[in-house]
Amino acid sequence: MLFRSLALFLLVTPLASAQSPVETDTLPEAVVAFLGGDADQLDFGTANPDGPDAFDEFGAFVGVWRTESVVTVNGQTFRGWPGTWAWRHAIGGYGIRDLFHQDESDLPPPAVGFGRDSYLLTTRVFDPVIGRWRVFWIGNANGFNDSPSGGTYEAVRDGDRIVMTKPAEPGQPLSRVVFSEITPDSFTWRNETSTDDGATWSAPVRIEVRRIR
Repeated sequence: MLFRSLALFLLVTPLASAQSPVETDTLPEAVVAFLGGDADQLDFGTANPDGPDAFDEFGAFVGVWRTESVVTVNGQTFRGWPGTWAWRHAIGGYGIRDLFHQDESDLPPPAVGFGRDSYLLTTRVFDPVIGRWRVFWIGNANGFNDSPSGGTYEAVRDGDRIVMTKPAEPGQPLSRVVFSEITPDSFTWRNETSTDDGATWSAPVRIEVRRIR
């Protein structure tokens, strides 16, 4: 994924600094379009009252958030590469759909010269049969090539965290996504990997997320 490529890039090409998020309430056009097309009356949808109790796990993120990436490599920490993350109710109020958007000028070094903004669209639906969320995502950035990227996860609440997992790929480290430090107005996203069958996990890249709408 793009952020994993960023960590590898910084491992061999350290940067002195990265840009900080721009403090503005102006939303990207793509985010406004995703939320109904009217910047003055954003459409976040509504939850279906017949939905499962677990719906509030991801439903709590409905709104608009600013993001800042934080990368730690060899004891050095780099911050920046801002983005906007919009969440809304979908699928008749039984699901959640979210759009993570980064302007081309804010993309991390591995995607310099990408030639377009980055979009990652995710659909999340709770499956009461397995007691977990099914998560489907697709994006227009896949490291250095132009092919679409995508994948599927299952997600479950684990204490005060939400953990997304996927089947192990042969010859690859275990991978999971963790939402933690969740409050009504902030949370942290981590893409964690393990090379010892899950005994320990590392997350050189995290995203700090702050609500603006």
